[in-house]
Amino acid sequence: MFPKLIGFALLIAPFSCAAQQSSLTVEEVLAHARDNVSDFQKSIPAFIADESVLSERFESAVLKDRMNIESSFQVKRTSPDDSTHETRQVRLVNGIPPKDPHKIQPPWTFSGGFANVISFVNSKCDDFRLAQPPDARTIVVLANPKPAAADRPASCSAESYTLKAVIDPATFQIIHLEQTTQDAVLKLPMAAHLPFMESFPESRNNVLSWAVDYAPVELGGKTFWLAKSVTSDFQDKKQKKPVHLHYEARYSNYHRFTSTSTILPTQ
Repeated sequence: MFPKLIGFALLIAPFSCAAQQSSLTVEEVLAHARDNVSDFQKSIPAFIADESVLSERFESAVLKDRMNIESSFQVKRTSPDDSTHETRQVRLVNGIPPKDPHKIQPPWTFSGGFANVISFVNSKCDDFRLAQPPDARTIVVLANPKPAAADRPASCSAESYTLKAVIDPATFQIIHLEQTTQDAVLKLPMAAHLPFMESFPESRNNVLSWAVDYAPVELGGKTFWLAKSVTSDFQDKKQKKPVHLHYEARYSNYHRFTSTSTILPTQ
């Protein structure tokens, strides 16, 4: 009797989840996600994680440059208004301690994996809509730039892009976030050292994409959804010697940042 009941419960669970999703509007989903982001910003403690980065540059599908970077990644709260600051201490470059960590220039870099989810749910630049998820265990939200209108801030990007968020329906936490931009404009100084930068602004014939996967991490007795992996790709669509830049970072060993101080007696 009990195995049959368990089997029936497992059978109806996806349908219950699907029914819950179908009754939600995109604004209701985003409202729940914004509550999570607000709680995250108010309660996230300073933390440290191990960061492992692979950065590569290809020309005509031939690998030209590769760099492996191992760092200690740290996030601290910098002001009472809940803003945080990201820093990293590079330990190894291609397996060797660097002589000057400040002069490391990987072929391709990406930053913002921890903050992009905040800007996504609070965006005033995008139109949001629900999409049909591949299964009943997730909610998928898509976003595209709003058309030029009075309610679209002038600071919004003029680029053409698509955003996608995969959300856990039980917690309304974002578990995956990605963006694809057609004909992107690279921002200095991120791309200042790239060998094709001089001709790049004229061509703008490219695809720029990034994706972040999030996972639950316990810090100080509370669970936070933090970046597990970050990837970014730049695909130049020139006919001759197209450039492909690839970046991936993986995070592990999360723990709270703590510091101690000792007052020594005067001599």
